[in-house]
Amino acid sequence: MRLALRAVLEACDVVVEETVDFEANLSPPYLDSLDAVVVGDTPDPMTADQTISKIRLAKPTLPIVVVSATVDGAFRNQVLHLGASEFLPKPFENKEFLHALERCFKEPLISTPKESFERPALGPSVHGQAEKVTFDIPSPPSSQAGEKSTKRHFSPWLIVGLALVAGTWVLYRWQNQQRAAKLHHDYRLPYSNPADMSWHDGKLWILDWLSQTVYVQDVSDANVSIVQALHLPIAHVSGMTVTNSGLYTSDGWAKKIRLHRLDASLSVQKEYSSPGPSPASLFWDGHYLWSVDSQEHRIYQHEPQTLAVIATYPTPGNAPAGFYKDEKFAWTMDSRTRRLYQHRLDSNLSVLQTYSLPEFEEGAEPLSCFLWQADTFWFARDRKALLFRRDKRLLTPR
Repeated sequence: MRLALRAVLEACDVVVEETVDFEANLSPPYLDSLDAVVVGDTPDPMTADQTISKIRLAKPTLPIVVVSATVDGAFRNQVLHLGASEFLPKPFENKEFLHALERCFKEPLISTPKESFERPALGPSVHGQAEKVTFDIPSPPSSQAGEKSTKRHFSPWLIVGLALVAGTWVLYRWQNQQRAAKLHHDYRLPYSNPADMSWHDGKLWILDWLSQTVYVQDVSDANVSIVQALHLPIAHVSGMTVTNSGLYTSDGWAKKIRLHRLDASLSVQKEYSSPGPSPASLFWDGHYLWSVDSQEHRIYQHEPQTLAVIATYPTPGNAPAGFYKDEKFAWTMDSRTRRLYQHRLDSNLSVLQTYSLPEFEEGAEPLSCFLWQADTFWFARDRKALLFRRDKRLLTPR
């Protein structure tokens, strides 16, 4: 009963989105936007166990709740073995469903609902009762499988993932704004010109170009306190990244990229000519060094031993400010367009999506650097003594 399910979720301020093409939405970019997946009885050709296996392959830790009219113990054990987080046999009551989601998220969803969950049913249940909503959802006729996709949006307090109800894959995407708010912080910095960022040993390393100092900061501390300050022996450093074997810097005036030892003075170990006239942001992805040239508006991928260029890509804007890459995507930011760009890892690093934040538009100080930490987005601006931390859910597609 889709209306009953939506009614209960609406009581918790849920945004509901429906689609008929669930398999097409099993891609990692889409699953990355979900907090949980609810899988119902599936029509052929895609069975519940196949669905769970595909989701687990793309997102190993995404919570999955299975609701099914099949109460066979072997089936229950099978889907749990494949990676389902919870299994609910139908029929079940609204509180059972919400408590299953609570166990996935380890936080309450029904402590302050807008109305009682013992609410009148929207219609007679299969048991002929109307005292409260139940979730005995019958298998649909096959003609509904091609039903046109619709969207129904409620107040976006939370998003929950996916469910196949009445023959249609229903995606309950919910966004927990309370969790997003916890990752919404501005940290005061004792310096005003952050130019690049890097992660190393769980600490955030930030380069300040004016003082030519690298600050090591503890993000687990409530104030992101500085635990070490390392002054660079070479002036005019405009970019930086840290590896297990050393620290790379870029020098826009000398047109050099240098490898420094991780000692107290950051002594220079090797020096390389930069491929462009204005090397700026640097990034180490665990295998290759990447550099951004602010004058040529290009991204260079370097061979790790000699820093020979093995690939060159254009930046989407003319004022690149930072580069990041993981196993799925590359990311760039531009201080002129004030946008964050998500790139496919194809032969052109083509732009998949463009994002903005309200903070990108505030003030004249240019965006200067950024990093990802799982679903947390960190960024800074030149001439502004602030470090910004935002949940990825706050990014707005453009």
